[in-house]
Amino acid sequence: MIAALGLAIGLASFTCTPTRPNGTQPPDEVVYSEAFNDGELAAAYRAGRTRPDPHFHGNGAIWTGLPFDGRYRLGRMFLTPEGSIRYKFGWYMAGPDALTVSARRLDADAAPARWVIGTAGGEPRMHPSNVFFPTPGCWEITASTPGSAPLTFVIELQLKDTDR
Repeated sequence: MIAALGLAIGLASFTCTPTRPNGTQPPDEVVYSEAFNDGELAAAYRAGRTRPDPHFHGNGAIWTGLPFDGRYRLGRMFLTPEGSIRYKFGWYMAGPDALTVSARRLDADAAPARWVIGTAGGEPRMHPSNVFFPTPGCWEITASTPGSAPLTFVIELQLKDTDR
């Protein structure tokens, strides 16, 4: 019982420290712009009005986008009928390797997150994915491809009372 009490106290004092994006850009990837469509983006690129997207986080082999503070504040519209929280991640890779992604909650016991990973219209280096988190909280996410170092980061998933 003392061990269980210590575990409960340890979790109650847990502070989530989300990863901030490191700003590394996937090679040959679209850069951030104020443009709203492909034609405007191409014109902005030619005019030099684009810059690397500071939301990217990567390790030279795998990249994704993160909020600046690593905290996702999601409204109720992200809840599935089963009660899990659905969110989309885009993954970019240096090569066309298979992608594996996992997530585990750091601040409490929870079932693992479930991932559905797709492909982006024949682009072998971009993989859109849906993740279904069973609960809000502090989550460690690891993405890996064969033969490269994994990309691991921490996010804090918060569920707001409204969608505003």
